[in-house]
Amino acid sequence: MPDDMILELTNLGSADLASLSSFKRTETTYGIAKAILAVTFHPSHGRVMTLGVGPQRRIRALVAMGYSVHALADFTGLTVQKLSTLPSDQLVPTAVWHVINDVYEHLSMIPGPDEQGRDAAREQGWATPLAWDDDEIDNPRARPHSPRGILGVDDAAVYRRLCGDRKPSLTLAEQEVIVGIAVQRRWSGERLGDVLGIEPGSATRKVDRYRLRMSALDARSQNERESNVA
Repeated sequence: MPDDMILELTNLGSADLASLSSFKRTETTYGIAKAILAVTFHPSHGRVMTLGVGPQRRIRALVAMGYSVHALADFTGLTVQKLSTLPSDQLVPTAVWHVINDVYEHLSMIPGPDEQGRDAAREQGWATPLAWDDDEIDNPRARPHSPRGILGVDDAAVYRRLCGDRKPSLTLAEQEVIVGIAVQRRWSGERLGDVLGIEPGSATRKVDRYRLRMSALDARSQNERESNVA
């Protein structure tokens, strides 16, 4: 993260930041430490501005799901120009982050109608929501998961996680298996978050999206059955 962005997010002075860069310094003040540790990749602690890379990725992911920028402008209440020029290396108003995130949470697992836009987005390499993990999408250094990382399921890795072993890394598909188990067993967000190694809030959002996706699949299956009967 650039120094000027750190200064803006922490409200520290340049001298404070320079002191942290000194190899000779082994400790700092409580106030400086608290300000640094409060900086996250997503909005927190009443910040007015936050990183723009997450909103940009969310909009591109929704376009890759079949939603045109014009449609997303209607959903968010933001202009097409605003959505098309979201920065990856600058700050945006936190209010913009929340508006885009709310729409993303609602649409991320529901395919959109714009097939031409979807195909064009994927040709440009824009990742779909399934390729992003909640805890990574706002991290500038994170990269979308590859198809293998999305789809691969290692039953042994899932079993070890369920048994309390946190060493195996999980693909998104393996996380999905565990979320399904959590829904069936009515786990709390805290328990699911502990098994997946993520924040309870992120775990709860995974459950919400899982249920939404299952409902959409059930509705699609019902429509197909009715069509076959007709």
